[in-house]
Amino acid sequence: MATMSGRERVLAAMQFRPTDVLPVQPLIAEYSTVTVRMSMRDFYSSAENLARAQVATYRALGHDMLFLASDQYYIPEGMGGRYDFPENEAPAQLEPPAHALDQVFDLEVPDPHSAGRMPMVLDAIRRVRRALGGEVALRAPGIGVTSMAASLIGLDRFLEALGLIELDLPEARPDVITRCFELAAETLTRWGMACREAGADIQNHGDSLASCDVLSPRIYARWSQPYERQVISAWKAEGLPAILHICGNTTPILPLMAETGAACLEIDHKVDLRTAKEVVGRRACLIGNLDPVAVLVEGTPEQVRQAAEKCIAAASTGGGYILGSGCHVPRATPLQNLREMVSAAHTHPNNFS
Repeated sequence: MATMSGRERVLAAMQFRPTDVLPVQPLIAEYSTVTVRMSMRDFYSSAENLARAQVATYRALGHDMLFLASDQYYIPEGMGGRYDFPENEAPAQLEPPAHALDQVFDLEVPDPHSAGRMPMVLDAIRRVRRALGGEVALRAPGIGVTSMAASLIGLDRFLEALGLIELDLPEARPDVITRCFELAAETLTRWGMACREAGADIQNHGDSLASCDVLSPRIYARWSQPYERQVISAWKAEGLPAILHICGNTTPILPLMAETGAACLEIDHKVDLRTAKEVVGRRACLIGNLDPVAVLVEGTPEQVRQAAEKCIAAASTGGGYILGSGCHVPRATPLQNLREMVSAAHTHPNNFS
């Protein structure tokens, strides 16, 4: 029998304290548009819509942590970037804030209360907190520092500039990349504080571009991880725990991820969860890592249950574990599969057995 709220359950697990049942969070963002039959354009352009879709999905599933996710561009939009908003696809970058490399030195940290769509996202956090109170943990959206840095000059320019630095070529511009990371870190630090004031319990740091599928572990260690640590440490000092999410096979960088100070590491399905538990130990709680496509979209409820039980067996011993999806839940996912995932966690007696 459940004796804790979802919020209590998640916060306890993040601190390696006992819980009544195992906490669970499918990583739900755009999937919530399916619940209320809303276009993605409407979802990403209105605080009322974003909050309504997420609350409705929570009511349908009863998961323990609600991810107030937005797209990748609500922050750089406030710095002068231009974006396209298709009706039922994720927003796309048309023009980054800096049109040339040297223009990044002219950019300034935006005010989260007035720039771009940041005020809209903060309003959505407040709306959800008012609607649900302390029932569920609120995880605020947050672009990762590498992804944010790239968005300032555009992905192609950013990756090219990193490559030139790694090759130590005369035309390399480490000053530009350093400026991108420093500006991204300052911006995200300020953004996290605004989310905490709006009612968030936990801050997301979704640094998908830092994946070993994109950047080498050496580049991650030199560039991404120090700035991740800087931002996450600043949030932590203000009482705001962070979840670090990096897509893909992050096995080579798990020790470095654990050293960022993140309260939780969200593990993609490409990583062996038992290995992650052994490497990370008690340095961070783990969330993961059901395959979003092969299990949640294409599997049967029974297959979802089996995969969930396998994850629980791999990572729940000793606490510090939240059952989750390896990455974002696709919109094609059957609702019954997500309900089975939640049930698998909530029928597990606790996360210490």
